[in-house]
Amino acid sequence: MTAPLLTLAAVGATYPHDDGAVDALADVSFDLAEGERIAVIGESGSGKSTLALAIAGLLPSTAVSVGRIGWRRPMVGGRDIGFVFQDPGASLDPVMNIGDQVAEVRVRHCGEGLRAARRAAIDLLDRVRLPQPSRLARAYPHELSGGQRQRAALAMAIAAGPRLLIADEATSALDTVVQAEIVALIGELVRAASMALVFVTHDIALASQISDRIVVLYAGRMVEAGPAARVVGAPRHPYTQALIAGHLDLSRAPAFPLPAIAGAPPDPFDPPRGCRFAPRCSHAFSACLDEPAWSGGIGDGVRCVGFPLGGEP
Repeated sequence: MTAPLLTLAAVGATYPHDDGAVDALADVSFDLAEGERIAVIGESGSGKSTLALAIAGLLPSTAVSVGRIGWRRPMVGGRDIGFVFQDPGASLDPVMNIGDQVAEVRVRHCGEGLRAARRAAIDLLDRVRLPQPSRLARAYPHELSGGQRQRAALAMAIAAGPRLLIADEATSALDTVVQAEIVALIGELVRAASMALVFVTHDIALASQISDRIVVLYAGRMVEAGPAARVVGAPRHPYTQALIAGHLDLSRAPAFPLPAIAGAPPDPFDPPRGCRFAPRCSHAFSACLDEPAWSGGIGDGVRCVGFPLGGEP
């Protein structure tokens, strides 16, 4: 059997703070195969972006990380790992035209000369379906719409032909129509190049659309993982069930009040005892006061004492 491209084993990350350290991520384990697409979902503050940064080796120097992130072979960020950030307005250089920003990746990681890299940049802008790529290559980020900036950022991320693409909430700042276009484009690009994908999102519908497997995070803990069809069609964890129930189906007239998960995510400085989701869970009982163990294999299981793997509530 071929070894996975990426293996995470009990990965965690802690951020120091004046009010005490914050465990942003704890005990996250899964494998990612070559060409596989994994979606990481959860509410804001669930640890999704911390996980994405940890995989890419981009955690701030103040973070304390534990566990193991292993690769089949050494990977170089920018060349072997492409990263699309949430806000292209912040990740793109405002004083450098779009074409040169894409070309810079080719010069640095592919060893191309500037002239050849600029030609390649125009081809890449065309691949991400920017209109008039030769003209937009000379444009600056402020001259592009939000969706166009995100396409340009995507062109930069794939410019060196990475083996892994990480998209961290890459559609959250876009309207619904543009979101769907970007997700479809990412899916096409990773399939065409046989890239692996880590797609970070809070939207269960987008996750199911683009991924082979889904990893669900809550308060920094992995609470469920498995094949996308199973996680969406037969969720085991009450939090996953709540995320799905709270998804707004735009093809139907909305019900009122709009569905929502009761309560609020836990205070990271004062997390609840035992299961982090218990205070918001309608199925919680006394056993939830103990920290639930992971039930199942790596990347396919659930962390819940009331909903053990294969069991019923």
